[in-house]
Amino acid sequence: MLIDDIIDMLADDTRPLGGALLKIKVLLHKLGAPELTAWVNLELNGYADGVEVPSYRALPGTLKGNIANAAVRYSNHPLPYLHIEAKKRDFFKTARMGQPIATLENLVSSGSGTTLARLVPMEFNPELGKALDPSFIVEQAWVEVGKSDVVGVLSQVRSRLLDFLLELRGKAGAHASEQQMEEVAKGLNLKEMFNGAVFGDNTTVLLGTGNVQQVSAQVLKGDAASLKSAMKKAGLKQAEINELVAAIAADHASDEKAMDGKVGHWYFDLLKKAAKGAASVGTDIVTGAIHKLLAQYLGLPGA
Repeated sequence: MLIDDIIDMLADDTRPLGGALLKIKVLLHKLGAPELTAWVNLELNGYADGVEVPSYRALPGTLKGNIANAAVRYSNHPLPYLHIEAKKRDFFKTARMGQPIATLENLVSSGSGTTLARLVPMEFNPELGKALDPSFIVEQAWVEVGKSDVVGVLSQVRSRLLDFLLELRGKAGAHASEQQMEEVAKGLNLKEMFNGAVFGDNTTVLLGTGNVQQVSAQVLKGDAASLKSAMKKAGLKQAEINELVAAIAADHASDEKAMDGKVGHWYFDLLKKAAKGAASVGTDIVTGAIHKLLAQYLGLPGA
């Protein structure tokens, strides 16, 4: 049966992902959900310039380069970038891996090194050199990522697709035929199932026939309703949201600055709990989505 063949292919990490993705396209058409193949096509063909890559394809990197002056030259040297304006820094600390899935598989299987590099355009060299001793120039710069992180991208694709297919198989029944599965699928919200498994419950995803657009939740400055809704979508429990609302009210009543009062205490308490596994979300969500949503509500710079 097609779905079982795909599950077997995905569960075996020695088999290339390309074949499984092609079969998933066939399965989705059979189930009457061809629009869901947009993401599959992007994974197969790669994410073009200007197309946002999913969060699991944005990998942490280390900015390195070759620097020199009249007397000495240093190769593979870490470079500072915090002097660069905040909105540009992400380019120097994150590698967005938009290549086709087959290319990523080839990258991790070829060569003997443990890292990969994304070159930084030479136009940035003078700006990067501003944080160095004035006698040095940056000859070349790149963002270095670990091959193990790229392997993690492949594992994420396998795992997310398996979550979707196993849930679908479970709803149809272990012994359901292909025809029975197609009938069951008609009564399911396949788009919601697919979005939840592939992109996660904290992101709204617009799937079309040609692209995938991830739309992060937005909070209007001072709008408590949009804040509560967005925090819930981010994964916070109602009790945690209520504590935040109370902290905001307390700061407003005492004229405390946003992150210097109760709100700041709430945020860092949540971060501590997340680090211990005692919060409803992980530290990545707290430092990422939660912080951004809170900054939007408070009207902080960089929100």
